[in-house]
Amino acid sequence: QMVQIKVDIAAKGNFGGKRDKKEIKYLVIHYTANDGDSAAGNANYFKTHIVEASAHYFVDDNGVIQSVPDDSVAYSVGGKKYPSCSKTGGGKRYGSCTNRNSISIELCDTRKNGKYDFSEKTLENAAQLSRLLLKRYNIPVDNIIRHFDVTGKNCPAPFVSDGKAWEAFKERIVDEVKYYEEMKDVPKWAQPMVQDMIDKGCFGNTKALHLSDDMLRTMALMERYHKKG
Repeated sequence: QMVQIKVDIAAKGNFGGKRDKKEIKYLVIHYTANDGDSAAGNANYFKTHIVEASAHYFVDDNGVIQSVPDDSVAYSVGGKKYPSCSKTGGGKRYGSCTNRNSISIELCDTRKNGKYDFSEKTLENAAQLSRLLLKRYNIPVDNIIRHFDVTGKNCPAPFVSDGKAWEAFKERIVDEVKYYEEMKDVPKWAQPMVQDMIDKGCFGNTKALHLSDDMLRTMALMERYHKKG
């Protein structure tokens, strides 16, 4: 089920001018710093109040709302670098990531429970949106960063206090296809079939089989098809 993206554009005073989409190099993750809020509520706020701040997308359990078009500059990471960076390790991308070359995604906190946290559904929707934008603008995985990494701001707080949770979120976005290179790596169910193909000389290099689960399933279906033939 692909994440739903609705559009509710912010008031013009909250975001900047047009840009060439080729300039987009970074994906910056933020949090709304509310305990119990929604994408629709945030988008509506930025549409009805001039606060000279913005983000391209707001994400919650229901999906995604686009608040600033991708080809426009959002006012999201342009602040000064925090003096605390030397202690916290923040701000490492200060100067290289700017409002002009980044897309900002705000994660809502849909559970009102006295703390800042992200629900599983919000994380899943955010990962899907990020994956889409990464492909669309050819953004390198290393350029998925936190607001903290630009200015040192404690944002998104749950991903600054818990580095492991941040790494897990990034892995979820990348979601790389796993390849099996050698027979010992191939799942047990597929080993006889792969061995048969090796015996028949189907692979040039048995140390570089480069087989994915999808390929193995396709091979098994073809094998069944030919047996039925």
